[in-house]
Amino acid sequence: MKYRIKFFKIGSMKFIGHLDVMRYFQKAFRRTDIEVRLSEGFSPHQIISFASPLGIGLMTTGDYLDVELTGDLETDYIREELNAVMNDEIGVIRVSKLEDFAKTSMAVLAAADYTVCIKPEKSEHFGNDFFEKLQDNIKGYLAQEEILVTKKTKKSERVMDIKDNIYYMESNKKSFEEKTGLTYTDESFDYDYYKPIFFIRLTHGSVLNIKPETVIESFCTYAGVKFDSLFFQLNRLEMFADKNGEKGKVNTMNSEVKCELVSLDRWQAI
Repeated sequence: MKYRIKFFKIGSMKFIGHLDVMRYFQKAFRRTDIEVRLSEGFSPHQIISFASPLGIGLMTTGDYLDVELTGDLETDYIREELNAVMNDEIGVIRVSKLEDFAKTSMAVLAAADYTVCIKPEKSEHFGNDFFEKLQDNIKGYLAQEEILVTKKTKKSERVMDIKDNIYYMESNKKSFEEKTGLTYTDESFDYDYYKPIFFIRLTHGSVLNIKPETVIESFCTYAGVKFDSLFFQLNRLEMFADKNGEKGKVNTMNSEVKCELVSLDRWQAI
């Protein structure tokens, strides 16, 4: 049976890289009575895949992995068994059973939501004027005819317009929830310590991946403040598939075929 696991990674675990997170879950399964299906061949391994690697230093309360099990188990049982062998800073939020023909999270990933916070010790760098004009700057930033950024890869760099790839950007959590139609109730992320400056939904997937750091740098340039990635704490809130998605194509809210997003824990779930 195929299952999709939604998990969080917070606190000091934000400094653990993707490969170590993968090994962490592999060992966690081995500590339980849950039997993971193995690949065939000379070097069999557990059939586990992640939706998208999370950069070091970023937290998440909405990441996903897919796993194939040899048996048909209750989702609550899987969640409880895994959490019993994990620490407090990384654990399972929800488990969904998938249809047999379901594609992996990595294959269908289309967008992601983020919380962007300024670290408490760095807030003085921005000054009161930045916070007082924050909402006006967000409106002005999104109202531009184009939002040009330089997207760098290992081999090249190119200038691209990401205006249509920023679906929502709100300084208020309630306003963000009203626009997205979701309610973020997970309390793993410490909102009292990390004060959010805005919530954002971006195109995110194998075809086109808009990093939140790219948007933050672009916004800081627009707002007239210096950008330093170390000033910010990011938390990934949720990840989505596109009901209208096709291989090799990116749909946005303004494209001819508009994206229709659904959270990964609901996509192709039984």
